[in-house]
Order: sequence, then structure tokens, then C-alpha cells
Amino acid sequence: MHRNGVLYRIQKIHDMLKLNLESPDVRLRLLISFKILEMEGRISLEPFEDADEGGGVTRIE
Repeated sequence: MHRNGVLYRIQKIHDMLKLNLESPDVRLRLLISFKILEMEGRISLEPFEDADEGGGVTRIE
């Protein structure tokens, strides 16, 4: 993925969530939240096998 594409997506997340993603505390809280959801089985954080499909969160129930 191109750098500009990553920056665009980060900006979209920032605009939607209204969170300061530059804050280490905010990023830590988001990471912990995703880990809790993963432990509950509500999401899977395993990357896709096929690089063309992307990576990161693979399913949300």
C-alpha cells in the first residue's frame, strides 16, 4: 500500500472517531480494546493469507 493511501485512511479514522491518534494513551486504549474483542472471539486480528485482500482485522461478528 502506498504511503498516501495509509495517511488517507488514518485521516478518515481520525475524522470518524474524533480521537487524537497521535496520543500514545489513545493508541494504547484502542489496542487494548481490539485485544479484548479478539479474546472474546468477536474479531480476528490475523492478517489475510492473500496480500491482495489486505491485512489487519479479518472478520467482525
